[in-house]
Amino acid sequence: MNLFFPLREIATRKIAVLQSSFQERLISIRLLISKFLHLKKRREITKKSLLALKSSTKINESAIKENKPEIICVHQGYELYGSDRTFISTLIAFREKYEDAQIVAIIPREGRLSAALLDLDFNVEIENIWVIRKSHGLLGNTYALLRLPFRVARAWLRIRKARFHYINTSVILDYSLASRFASNPGFLHIHEIASHNVTAVLRSIARISGAFMLFNSQATKLGMRLDGDVVLNGVPGPSKISSLAARKGSSHPVRILMIGRVNRWKGQDLLLEAIANLPIDIASAIEVLFVGDAFEGGPEMTKLKELVNQLNLRCSIKIEGFVDSPSEIYRWSDIVIIPSKTPEPFGLVATEAMSHARPTISAQHGGLLEITVHEETGLFFTPNDVCALSLAIQRLVVNESERIQFGENGRIRYLTSFTEETYKNRLTEVIEKRTSKSFRIVR
Repeated sequence: MNLFFPLREIATRKIAVLQSSFQERLISIRLLISKFLHLKKRREITKKSLLALKSSTKINESAIKENKPEIICVHQGYELYGSDRTFISTLIAFREKYEDAQIVAIIPREGRLSAALLDLDFNVEIENIWVIRKSHGLLGNTYALLRLPFRVARAWLRIRKARFHYINTSVILDYSLASRFASNPGFLHIHEIASHNVTAVLRSIARISGAFMLFNSQATKLGMRLDGDVVLNGVPGPSKISSLAARKGSSHPVRILMIGRVNRWKGQDLLLEAIANLPIDIASAIEVLFVGDAFEGGPEMTKLKELVNQLNLRCSIKIEGFVDSPSEIYRWSDIVIIPSKTPEPFGLVATEAMSHARPTISAQHGGLLEITVHEETGLFFTPNDVCALSLAIQRLVVNESERIQFGENGRIRYLTSFTEETYKNRLTEVIEKRTSKSFRIVR
């Protein structure tokens, strides 16, 4: 018995050692299997990401092989409203002017704009750029400040080797500040007329950037109080013109159009109040269409529909969401109204209306003063004055010959001053001038 117990104890220990060794090996095998599966998964994800990247950004492999210089263009939007369409025209201008360069568009997220750019075979990069927005609130913008140094460094790395970089708004903070440290020419294209306090902040950022300033109107330049070049916007012409003269004597209601983002300052509510103020015979002779959406599904669209119901209007009111191509809607219209409560930096809708030979009724401030010619291409009214807007509507509703004449005059003015080709030529002329050695800025 005394001999048996030591032998059993030795056997027990050996078995325990073997079990421990087996468990360790089993764990090692499991770790190896787990690592293999993880690497396999990563490889699949990387492969899918590369395929998605190649598909979504349409990387121009031939351009990379040829080592073409880049022109980096940064934009804050991702939809297809006025500034987004102007950005497309800008990229087209750069591609036509600088055939030896690779044009790269950097935008904050996928959307209608990225789809349009990919259809035009542009290189698109989706990047979480820092855009100063009211919707971010004080907390969101303050939190973003903590990451500012990293974002500025990332932006600098992206633009530092470009032929030049172009920032299509003054509210892109990281790229504007990174421009200060870049040795290549930079352009800050300002499209904003903001409140006094916000303008002071944007002016400071613009000065710090050291970039050349471009403005989309004299009104924007005066609002920012900075030196730079004014480049008035232009729009592509419609493929087909529907003349108002062809409708002369028609019995259909006079069609009034307001197109643009639905928000507190565009003036959709002001137009509804002016319509409610019309005499019964005038109100019954019109049809009104609102086209546009609120930013990121905001409450403004619901409020607009509620106001329509509250006012109990006597005419037909229709509200449609955003449309990619508004040409058909302009052709439908007889009068286009731009009732902005605060000054428009430019007023692209007015130029689009003129391109379709449509008369406009515009608020008399901001960039609209540089587009509409009063009693020649349309009518002005005193901003935020419901009665003045109502009287202007009455005048054009009852005077068909004036509508036709204003529309034809507007078409002529569009062709001489606001075509896309005119805009592209003006823009590239300024770029060429400012990138020449004699105009290089001291940073």
